[in-house]
Amino acid sequence: MRALTLHMLEHLAPRLFASRGLRAIQAEALERCATVAYVFDRGEDSLEASIDAWYCRYLKGLPHPPPEEAALRAALRSLVEEDNLIYAWVLGEQASRCGVDVRAPMKARPYLGRSRLHDAYWLTHLVLLDSDYFARPLSHPEAATWADALEDLVPWLREQPHADLAGEVASCLRFLGRDARAALALLSPLSPTLSPAGERERSHELATALLAHSAE
Repeated sequence: MRALTLHMLEHLAPRLFASRGLRAIQAEALERCATVAYVFDRGEDSLEASIDAWYCRYLKGLPHPPPEEAALRAALRSLVEEDNLIYAWVLGEQASRCGVDVRAPMKARPYLGRSRLHDAYWLTHLVLLDSDYFARPLSHPEAATWADALEDLVPWLREQPHADLAGEVASCLRFLGRDARAALALLSPLSPTLSPAGERERSHELATALLAHSAE
């Protein structure tokens, strides 16, 4: 999570990244990514961490051994069978960008009309994946419609507060050159306190809030 957050911060807020001397911390995080083993049988969080480590090193042109293709394909298939479609999709797309195409077949935005929360996360990750997590401009032929769809989420987020998602929406809107102030207003304070039960979730929420507030 640290390596991926620093990668996004580097591109969303390059002046802040440089002024705080974060290059050395990023290099350390990327070195730690090199020691992360692939895990296929301990749930989506462990699998996500190992694929993220590989993907982060790929984005920086660093060598990293790929996972065993059949094992990764089977793991993604299991996620689909468990209805963890977002994880299966994102991890499959990351692997494909790294040169191992094990993407599970699925329709575009499968949660549309079924779960607004899940579809909203799908929408933010359309932007993240197409831009290699804010590293390059969007190129997808439907990218022009994504900003409008993200803006349409803000009134719903006022009624259904979700700070982590609001942070992702705000960062994506800023990256797309849209006004993100309404989404930023929905974020919770940047407190460093983590609860033992929700440490990973709170860490992710803090990371998304940091990115949203730091974007230039």
